Amino acid sequence: MNFQLWLEFNEVILPKLFEKVKQLRGEYSGVHFSPTSELSFNYRPSHSDPVGIYVFPKYYVLTGGLSKNQGFASKYYAFLIEPTPAARILNLNMDMRTAEYLLDKMGIDKALLNSKDVYHKSNQASPGHLFWGVLEHIRTVGKLSQNVSWNTMFAKTGYNALYDPGMAIIHSNEPYQIVYLDHKAYKVLDVIKNENKHSALLKFSSYFPDFRIFKKRSGWAGELAIRLEKDGGVRKGGVEISLRNSQYNLDRLDVNVSGFGEKYGSKEYNFTINNNDDVKAAVEKVKDYMANTERAPASLIDTSDYSFIKRLSEIYRLKYDPEYPGNLEKKYRNNTKFDLVYSPSGNHATLSIAKGYSEGSDSWIKYFYYHSIEAGDPERTVNSLLIGLKDIIRKDSEDINSSRKYDAPHALKFVEFLENRVFVKRGMMNGSPFRRN
Repeated sequence: MNFQLWLEFNEVILPKLFEKVKQLRGEYSGVHFSPTSELSFNYRPSHSDPVGIYVFPKYYVLTGGLSKNQGFASKYYAFLIEPTPAARILNLNMDMRTAEYLLDKMGIDKALLNSKDVYHKSNQASPGHLFWGVLEHIRTVGKLSQNVSWNTMFAKTGYNALYDPGMAIIHSNEPYQIVYLDHKAYKVLDVIKNENKHSALLKFSSYFPDFRIFKKRSGWAGELAIRLEKDGGVRKGGVEISLRNSQYNLDRLDVNVSGFGEKYGSKEYNFTINNNDDVKAAVEKVKDYMANTERAPASLIDTSDYSFIKRLSEIYRLKYDPEYPGNLEKKYRNNTKFDLVYSPSGNHATLSIAKGYSEGSDSWIKYFYYHSIEAGDPERTVNSLLIGLKDIIRKDSEDINSSRKYDAPHALKFVEFLENRVFVKRGMMNGSPFRRN
């Protein structure tokens, strides 16, 4: 799997980006985060703001302001931007005289600045907030376009860029920002591609050179994870350190130490990582616990039989991962996933499906369904799981009082795909796979 993460507010975790930002000149230079390597205007953004290139100013980035903007953690590219000589930048921290002048240029009655019908959604009443409130009012009353109307109004003033110096006039969650309304107003100095995969976790892991680093995994909500294993891991009486880091808490590192005490997973830590000293302190605390806690007795070694999952992988030609012997899973490009989990202790198999996060959506999980049964013959077990899932989804589709009925057709279609294309016996014929019914 390929996981990307911008820990954009932490210089220790991402020194390359901060080094480049420090070299930028002037308060109007900064960083634009993008999911693609092509920089262009989005003429149909999800927000009701001007069309343009949105840039976090240098000062805001270097002072850790982006810890409040963790939605940018999924972006793969950072464009380093400076204004050109052609840039005419409007500072939204203006006086009333400037606000009146701008409205005159736009052909808008400046008396609206004192109208009871005009307000800023932040309830602040500085000239800049009131000016923005007037424009919002004009757009609403006139039923103007959601985005381009802003650009049309500002084009009449001669300004081709906007600067919000921490007043949260444009957006409450992004108090400092620059919006370049014209391509001629800015220049791209450099583009950084995120190469620091799992960087926070790897930084911590580097202090445990005698541990083996297992492959990285992630969850639907941007969670990243690494497992460190020593002496074969807990299933063989060894030691494991599980590290997790979430998109929603980029500076928090969750550590779980297994293989000590009376049962596995006996110690959990939550660390806030802002600098190298924080990393070292976290490592010292974990190492102190390991040095002063007795290893788990050999009687607790996991001897579970996961051959059920191994057999399923062979029957349906699915990738089997010995690191996670109880799971078969696959995530598709449309971000829909299935996960088949086997519990040896209860001899139960569970099949779940979920629609994860998609670009441009505010929802991480569109739908989630699961069905669990006692495991038996592998093929019959899978058939029963699929039938059970379809029954659950069909009931949802018939429930007029449930919002899940809207997701049911998509979920059912995916289960039918699994039934007809994935969980199908396959063999080999002339060196190529063929389907067996």
